[in-house]
Formats: sequence, structure tokens, C-alpha cells
Amino acid sequence: MSDTPPLSPEVLELIPRLGTGRVEAPQGFLMDAAGVLTRRSIHGGSDSDPGLVHYRANPGSWEWTPLTWAVMTAGDSLTAVELGAGWGPWISRAYALARTLGIETRKVYGVEAEPTHFGYLTRHMEDNGIAPQERVLFEGLSAAQSGVALFPITETPDKSWGLRQVGPAGATREAVLQQMQAIAVSGEEGVYTLPRSPHRYQVQESISLADLIGDEPKVDFMHVDIQGSEGEVIPAAMDLLTERFRVVAIGTHSHEIEATLREGFAAAGWVCHHDSEQHHDDKGMLRDGHQVWRNPRFAPAPPVAAEAADRVEAR
Repeated sequence: MSDTPPLSPEVLELIPRLGTGRVEAPQGFLMDAAGVLTRRSIHGGSDSDPGLVHYRANPGSWEWTPLTWAVMTAGDSLTAVELGAGWGPWISRAYALARTLGIETRKVYGVEAEPTHFGYLTRHMEDNGIAPQERVLFEGLSAAQSGVALFPITETPDKSWGLRQVGPAGATREAVLQQMQAIAVSGEEGVYTLPRSPHRYQVQESISLADLIGDEPKVDFMHVDIQGSEGEVIPAAMDLLTERFRVVAIGTHSHEIEATLREGFAAAGWVCHHDSEQHHDDKGMLRDGHQVWRNPRFAPAPPVAAEAADRVEAR
């Protein structure tokens, strides 16, 4: 295969097969088309549930297509970033595809603020053989500038995947607490309430994209789902993105944010490959919008031959 694959759902047909025969996932795990193992307990199942295999990536997904294209055209190294990572599904898929295709140099970065979810993230990296030296995981918030911010505390982390930062980030804990008029909860160190709010909060560290990736020269794919903070994080990092990032996939959380991102990426010369607005579905549920942008300053490397290796059964 010598031609550059399209950045369209057709690229999913180039994902190497999981194996030549029947493939089985270990008990308690789901295996996806990239060969990534995810504990079923993350999705409400249990470790005793039978293993399941999804042989094909969803062609209707706004995430699978740019991720697969970015890995296929990454060249001899692969770097991926996930902001609002949860358990890290997209950086693990990028890593797994790169490993299967024989890309030897691999590095992933994940940022997640909710403590239980961060534990899932760390364990998921271990479940999929992503070594400590191949990953940078930050427990905290993605922000325009590194510092601290308030983040809600949940008693039901398995059901709370849409938590978001409250108020602006600040340089110091004291500045944030004063600005938000936070009230310390008696007998619970580090726990605060806010006026006119029934929730409880903690101060979390925040990190800018520049501080996260340091001197990383090229990022092939970034997935962003940070519950509205994308409206500040992405514009603040636009120069960095244009200099070093190839493909960015963003979950959006308001029409105002969507317009800001369109304007910013277009002005910087990026090419839009997907743009759907936040909306209510047929059942009245509010659904995120999605945008996918490609940086034309990076020519795609010659694609790795998809026939390089059919995968064997799960580890």
C-alpha cells in the first residue's frame, strides 16, 4: 500500500484483523478492534462477566476515523494525547494500533481529574502493556495555564463521567478559594462548599498543554473531552497546536465554544474534517458536539502496510 489512506471511514478497513480465527477476550474484559482490553466493570459490568470481542470499529464514530488515519500516517513514531481521559480509551487505541503496525517509538499523555477515574486510567495502561516510560499521566485538570482550580467531589464516580471545573483556574489555592468564596467543611480536610451550591469541591492541580507535552516535537493525535474548558484551553494553545499537532478531535459543549473553535482553527489554516453541533436527541438528551481538525503543515508519512501483522489471540 503506497497511497495515503483517506481521512474518512474507509480508513477503518485498513485496521489489521484481530486474528485469523476465533479471538477470545479474557473474562471480565471487552476487546475492541484495536486489540485494546477494557474492563467490563468500567461500563457497569463485573470481572466475572464473559469476555466480549468487537471485531470492527464503528464507522459512524467521529473518533475512530481520525485516530486510525493519524496512526497509519504517523511515520516511525507515534505520540497521542487525551485531555479529560477517563480511563484512556483513545490513547490506548492509538498506542495499540501503533504497536500492531510496528511503530517502535510510542508515547501517550493522559490528563484526568476525577481520582477514581484516574485510577482506572493507570490500571488501563497496565492492562494493555503500556509501560511507565511510554506514558505521562497527570491527575488534574486541563487548563489554559497551569495552576489550580475547584473540581466537584462525587460519591458515584462510576456514574459521573461529565464532571467539570467550577470557576476559573488560578495560580494559587488561596486565590481560587477567595475568588469563589469557598467555605471549608468542618472535619474534612481539603473539602469545600460554595454559596448557593449543594455540592462539595476539592482543589485540583491544573496543567497547560505546553507544560504537559514539554519538548515533544510532534503529536499525531489528540482527543479532547473536557466539558466546556475546551473553549479556553484550545484557543490559548493554538500556536502550539499549529506548530506541533497533526490531528485534533474535540468534544464540544456549547454553540459559542463551537464557533470560537471554528474561527480559531480556520484562521490558523487547519482543515475541518468533521463538525457537528451540540444538540438534543430524539429523547431530549443533550448530546455533545464534535469537531475534527487536521493540520496541513504536516504531510502524512507513507502509510504502514496494514498487512504487516494479523494479531494473535489476546494476551
